[in-house]
Amino acid sequence: NIGASKLVVLNQPPLQSYPFIPSMNQNLNFTAFTLQLNTNLSAGITQVQHDYPKISLQVFDLYSLISKVIKNATAYAISNTVDPCM
Repeated sequence: NIGASKLVVLNQPPLQSYPFIPSMNQNLNFTAFTLQLNTNLSAGITQVQHDYPKISLQVFDLYSLISKVIKNATAYAISNTVDPCM
């Protein structure tokens, strides 16, 4: 009975959107890697919740949030989603 019973888990953000990834021509590889990682995370969370029903795990969908911000950058007052911050 000691320990947290309600946890929030962040999924993997879209690594392919990081500015240095396109310069390496690795968009497709990083997209596939990230989507697979998030799929595995969801499956793992489902299994943990099945095995430990008293634990509540919620996924914060960081992937979708960042993707939405990048696709609608002007709505968030962001003018550049391509170049690295320097």
